[in-house]
Amino acid sequence: ALLREHILANYTGMFRAAGGEIPHPFLTPGSDQYADQLWDWDSWLTNVAIRQILIDADTETRERVREHERGCVLNWLH
Repeated sequence: ALLREHILANYTGMFRAAGGEIPHPFLTPGSDQYADQLWDWDSWLTNVAIRQILIDADTETRERVREHERGCVLNWLH
């Protein structure tokens, strides 16, 4: 329950904006040392965890994450 509460309160800190060679917004594991880099497995595992935490969240919250989820895939394909 504490982990779920913490992630719900702080998950947007895992969002990174597009920039440079990375054309789409994406997710990182949440640490500032990942700030401008795409980490495919780490990003994917982060997404799995966020999705499990946000399963009961409202639609708007899930949509905010979806843009960054898509970005992880699109950046990898880029």
